[in-house]
Amino acid sequence: MKTLETLTKVAAKKVEEKQKEIADLQKVIDQMLARKAHLQSSIQAEYKVAETSGDANMFQMAGHYHQRAKAELVDIDEAMANAQKIMGEKRAQLQNLFAEQKRYEILLERRKAEAHKERLKKDQAVMDELGGNTFEKKI
Repeated sequence: MKTLETLTKVAAKKVEEKQKEIADLQKVIDQMLARKAHLQSSIQAEYKVAETSGDANMFQMAGHYHQRAKAELVDIDEAMANAQKIMGEKRAQLQNLFAEQKRYEILLERRKAEAHKERLKKDQAVMDELGGNTFEKKI
């Protein structure tokens, strides 16, 4: 039963580690989303500044910034797609690890219940023996 308890602990540790990996990946995805939102809003801001100034050079600089930002947005979208794919894989792994942990926990509970039943059975046999001996002494 000690081995089963150890397996249960190891399985729980694996589940915790995989959950941490998923949480870390989610943080990265959130950072990418924040960067994407920042880039999109900064593109708009650059054009507003250029429009307000009315200067042709400002429009040209805004256009160059827009091109660089668009390239970064494409990179972010590709990275997001890869991160989402990895997230799906990690979630599938987590499901498998969780199922494994539950199997060990169920087996452990069954073994404990069987051991408890066996202990009760032995205790009852001892009590029956004692009761039989006491009855024989009275006769």
